[in-house]
Amino acid sequence: FLVCPECAHEWAPGSENENSDELIVKDSNGNVLKDGDSVTIIKDLKVKGASSALKKGTKVKNIRLVDGD
Repeated sequence: FLVCPECAHEWAPGSENENSDELIVKDSNGNVLKDGDSVTIIKDLKVKGASSALKKGTKVKNIRLVDGD
């Protein structure tokens, strides 16, 4: 087994996710995010097509994850 020195996560060498074509998005702490989750913005975030940015500390509910940038 391999062991992560930061979080002590263990896994077998050569093992990969079962659904490698599935979109996996993680937050700044490494937690997996899913559609419908609520998040708090940790730094200002520019939004395409908007005149202003989302400010640090803004709570966003019911997120939707999509492929792309």
